[in-house]
Amino acid sequence: MSLISTYLGARHTQALIPHLKSKCLPTFLLALMFGVLGSTERLFSRADWTIAHVMPSADGLTAVGRPVYTLQYMEWGINVPILLILSGYCSMGRPLREVSRPLVVTNIYVVLCWAATATDSAVLKWSLIVISLAMYAWASVDMLSWCTAFERSAPQDLPARSIRPLLSSGLVLHLLLYGVVYMASVVGFISAHTERKSFFALTLGAKIAYSAAFVFIRADAQLSFIMQCMSTFCLVASFLR
Repeated sequence: MSLISTYLGARHTQALIPHLKSKCLPTFLLALMFGVLGSTERLFSRADWTIAHVMPSADGLTAVGRPVYTLQYMEWGINVPILLILSGYCSMGRPLREVSRPLVVTNIYVVLCWAATATDSAVLKWSLIVISLAMYAWASVDMLSWCTAFERSAPQDLPARSIRPLLSSGLVLHLLLYGVVYMASVVGFISAHTERKSFFALTLGAKIAYSAAFVFIRADAQLSFIMQCMSTFCLVASFLR
């Protein structure tokens, strides 16, 4: 519904200003995220079909036969890059070349985290985990640099200026919470059921938070536009008088 209303509202403006950056992109990406999440959860709800494997107890820390929900990692491989595009490109206007490196690095360490749960070698498992943590730190530095560059270059009157950097810095913290749950699961501190519930809460919470943030950004932009129109109207009325 939000995507449709945004498209209808921006269509006439884009007809007048062909080079105007599409206002529909953030809403489309949010709708796509919820669509992927809904499809993933629908597959999880089917007891007769899912994508999972058994985690080998290579280091003796996890129970034998513990499930690994591979479908969850597949959903991350689609939705986490969308979150990075929303926070870096759509929110703060960073060039795609700046967004692309942490995006690729993040997807690589997601795959490595999955591979660590599938290997029979304890050495390989922990090597992959250490590499993944290092890549998370690398991607996080890039994401925080978006905030620094945004603070230097963004106009002071930009709508919701103080909210936009929080999407990137908050995502860094959010991915850290994913890492905490992941580490608790690979050392056997929490059960597979608790792991699944924790990941679901983090995944859904991030998407709701991003939806709310972009609603606020859009509302602030519309309010700023109305105030500018009123100011212009008052100026013209004063001149005509």
